[in-house]
Amino acid sequence: MTITIDDGFSFEIVPFAPEHAAEAHEIEKAVFSDPWSRRALTESAANPDAAYCAAVLTGGECIGYAGMYLARGAEGSAGQASINNIAVAEPYRRAGVGGALLAALISRARREGADEVFLEARISNANAIAFYEKRGFTRIGVRRNFYARPREDAAVMALRI
Repeated sequence: MTITIDDGFSFEIVPFAPEHAAEAHEIEKAVFSDPWSRRALTESAANPDAAYCAAVLTGGECIGYAGMYLARGAEGSAGQASINNIAVAEPYRRAGVGGALLAALISRARREGADEVFLEARISNANAIAFYEKRGFTRIGVRRNFYARPREDAAVMALRI
């Protein structure tokens, strides 16, 4: 499904593919102080217990990506999902791309049988915390010294689906 934004651009949310890795890695480096390597992104996205998607402009450029792991029970359905990353290239932030990526992950978690989605956000990242709270996540705890560069606690957040 193509999403058109008032700012005059259109994008789609598609399954993450190896051809998205280079652009996703550049976004990762620009967004996070301790970015994953291109190889780590590719390997993580290929994990059978992972679900990754990319926001791709009509011309094919990857402008954002998101990923999560699914914790599967003995019967094979996911009981929980844990979001690893959501990252959007600077020119496309605050335009609905991150929300569309998050919605795609939550939809996938629901289809896989998860009843909860978890994530961590830097305790100082008020914008990220507000973004998640606006979409129904609540703070349920703190992971001390979760982030390394710089060292910082993480707010643990959850959403029942």
